[in-house]
Amino acid sequence: MQRRHFIATSAALAALGTFSSSASLAQPGYPSRPVKIAVGFPAGQATDLIARVLTDRLGARLNQPFLVENRPGQGGSLALGYLAQQAPDGYNIGFANTGAVLTNQFLQKKLSYKPEDIQPVILIGDIPLVLVVRSGAPFQDLKGLIEFARKNPSRLTYSTPGNGTTSHLAMESLKQAAKVDLVHVPYTGSARSLTDLIAGNVDASFDTITTVQPFIDAQKLKALAIGTPQRVTSLGNVPTLAESGYTDLIGSVWIGAFAPRGTPKAVVDELEVAISAVVQEPATRAKLLTVGFFPRLLPAAGFDKMLREDAPKLQQIVKISGASVD
Repeated sequence: MQRRHFIATSAALAALGTFSSSASLAQPGYPSRPVKIAVGFPAGQATDLIARVLTDRLGARLNQPFLVENRPGQGGSLALGYLAQQAPDGYNIGFANTGAVLTNQFLQKKLSYKPEDIQPVILIGDIPLVLVVRSGAPFQDLKGLIEFARKNPSRLTYSTPGNGTTSHLAMESLKQAAKVDLVHVPYTGSARSLTDLIAGNVDASFDTITTVQPFIDAQKLKALAIGTPQRVTSLGNVPTLAESGYTDLIGSVWIGAFAPRGTPKAVVDELEVAISAVVQEPATRAKLLTVGFFPRLLPAAGFDKMLREDAPKLQQIVKISGASVD
């Protein structure tokens, strides 16, 4: 069943493939030296893991090393600030996620760069979020949790890895849609958040499938819903948010590739085609799925359109949530 999740449509993939040869002809000498990939999170975190899965294959395809440079800080914004200052020649690109690219501009009082100083190269895919409660919770599904919350305003609490994180905004979007009130308890990272959830100190949490899957498998947490278009094999009994009656919510963290604004279209095309090709390799796709990452390829133009459409939605959720980061 996983083969159907987060896969670009055949038309989109065909569009990526149609200019493969022309992009190569347009840039016969690119790349002629190593390409650096800025990642705004420490080694071992999701965006870093995805970047490292792809770098070796990109290097083999384009005959030059692709080197990950971890530049953590400011929720991923530090790396994007660095990227915006680099020459737009294709030798410095960045892998970034929803929070770093979109949410931070509405959370942080001062960014180290202007969002228009970077441009999308390709959307690579998503890490879905899962709504979980402790294993002994009385809720068997999302409907049960919502009904309890409506009857007991402000009694339920939910934990997140931090104020303004995608996990936080996902629950805020659910609260708005369901017209319920749950009290936010922010932590510094998923480890503490989920530890307190398992201990019963909070009632629920939204977090990535990568983070919660081991606890679900160990029956320490119970999954109520997942933010994917369709169910996933590893959590086959868990309904999607849409199945539970909630559509158009924040249900995942996406990861994409970016370049400094002004990078030549031929270079962007070359990178777009190369990244698309390696993501579609069966061995690479298997590795991505292993870490809870579901490919969803979207070329630069479509990715840019998606960003423009999603920005005001996230801005509104941030505003309603009251979240801010100094």
